[in-house]
Amino acid sequence: MAVTEAGQDLLYEVRDGIAHVTFNRPQARNALTFAMYERLAEVCAIANGDRSIRAMLLTGAGEKSFVAVTPMRPSDTTRTRIPVSSRCVL
Repeated sequence: MAVTEAGQDLLYEVRDGIAHVTFNRPQARNALTFAMYERLAEVCAIANGDRSIRAMLLTGAGEKSFVAVTPMRPSDTTRTRIPVSSRCVL
């Protein structure tokens, strides 16, 4: 079993050929931070390179929500985009 954590906000673990990603900010309804977007892109790249992974399961911690998007204002110049090449394709 391999476990990797990005801070404590996005958890990644591979068990029995399944990549488990947990958004772990229940106090904020699992709202994604920019660091979480970047870590998710890294996790997708890792999973894409591991032929033993057959599926990826995304879950949210807590009982109130799966995940919330990051609120973005049109004037927000700090937002980043996940490159198409980093998106998950298993």
